[in-house]
Amino acid sequence: MEGLILFVGVIGNIISVLMFLAPVGTFWRIVKHRSTEDFESLPYVCTFLNSFLWTYYGIIRPAGGLLVATVNGKDCHLDWNLGCRFSSSSHFSYLAGIAGRDTY
Repeated sequence: MEGLILFVGVIGNIISVLMFLAPVGTFWRIVKHRSTEDFESLPYVCTFLNSFLWTYYGIIRPAGGLLVATVNGKDCHLDWNLGCRFSSSSHFSYLAGIAGRDTY
């Protein structure tokens, strides 16, 4: 049974990574046009906060939280970097201020 749980967890992580990489096309378009046009950053901020909370949950969970923490931790890293570099609004600037560091 333990092997089945691990297998389903790994498949879930693969699917999650593919889902997290979905907005890469949007960010590529922003880089190519050198403009954020009318893209809103709020959905990306919400995704970052969601992944951050799931990472925290995976870290504090006594057993079996490693898979949750790793995939969501990588998404936090991806969202933070892409969002801070290409956001036209101040949502990520606000989060950077809360974190206590300047990302620009």
